[in-house]
Amino acid sequence: MSTISTHILDTAQGLPAPGIPVQLHRLKTAEPEPTGGAGAAAGSEPDASGGVGVNGHLEGAALTSADTTADLSAVGSGTTDADGRVTDFGCGQLVPGIYQLRFDVGVYAAITGQEFFFPEVVVSFVVSDERHYHVPLLLSPFAFSTYRGS
Repeated sequence: MSTISTHILDTAQGLPAPGIPVQLHRLKTAEPEPTGGAGAAAGSEPDASGGVGVNGHLEGAALTSADTTADLSAVGSGTTDADGRVTDFGCGQLVPGIYQLRFDVGVYAAITGQEFFFPEVVVSFVVSDERHYHVPLLLSPFAFSTYRGS
């Protein structure tokens, strides 16, 4: 099982971004329909160990948004602290899947008196193993960037 954290830096001010509500969601993947074989699913192929992946993807292969339904499941939430960090989303360990962090930038704009082009930033990413996932956000009024942190 994996854990997650985030850190938001306001690159226009050169400071951490406190007070931003952040929600963590998991995309519910569409379950394959079984077709008559032992453990087989429609459109699925066996992996090296004979296991079947999700929607035809081999185990360990990256999933795309086309592999998911539009359903989101709320997993946890937090608000950035004085250092711009959320280290506990209140959800414990994460299982493999596709997740989204939703940053409510509009709240931060109101707090700081800045005008932001993006009222919300949504970052989708894949949790595929038991590592810690750190997903920083670099934020300015007209741009943002993110990366896989450590």
